[in-house]
Amino acid sequence: MIRRGRRTALIAALGALCLPVLALFSWRDFAVRYQVHRLRRDPERLLLILDRPEESIEAEALRKFLATERFPGKTVFRAYLSELEKPKVTMFRVGKEEAILSIDSRGTRHLSWAYVEESAKGGGSMSIPGARGTRLKLLQDLLASRHFTSSDAPGYPEAVFSFHEKGEKYPEGSVFRNEDPPPLAYCLVRRKAPPGGH
Repeated sequence: MIRRGRRTALIAALGALCLPVLALFSWRDFAVRYQVHRLRRDPERLLLILDRPEESIEAEALRKFLATERFPGKTVFRAYLSELEKPKVTMFRVGKEEAILSIDSRGTRHLSWAYVEESAKGGGSMSIPGARGTRLKLLQDLLASRHFTSSDAPGYPEAVFSFHEKGEKYPEGSVFRNEDPPPLAYCLVRRKAPPGGH
């Protein structure tokens, strides 16, 4: 009988000691950790949860993942190009020396652009159908927050894409360098310098 009482007391004491430890790891914390683990195993999952509400477990996990893990820039960039193709914006493939893409909101999402050809400047704006504008903006903002640059975009063999944060001046050497940048994050698309060129 005394042995049984000691065992019960020992189990109760261990249980009492474990309660504070368990309290440190709430259900939400566990769920966030699980989602971060899933993102580590499959970074493309980021694209599925990118537009979740700010207070959601997935959004919190995404913030932690982006703060602590290697940025899956190529995955995000491929998604950006895919979203850019949906509204049929293919004008940047040929003949442009430099172009700027920014996404603004005027009640609905608009893709605005300016471009420079060897002989003239131009530009315009178009509405992005459905929710694509919001997703395109999220992708662009994420790439801009990491100052992502790519010179090997599928379908754009002559272009270098560089992403810049809100208010960031145009890079040195840009034909737009003396102009004010767009009021939001933007993507600068430049023609690759020829081999041996500057």
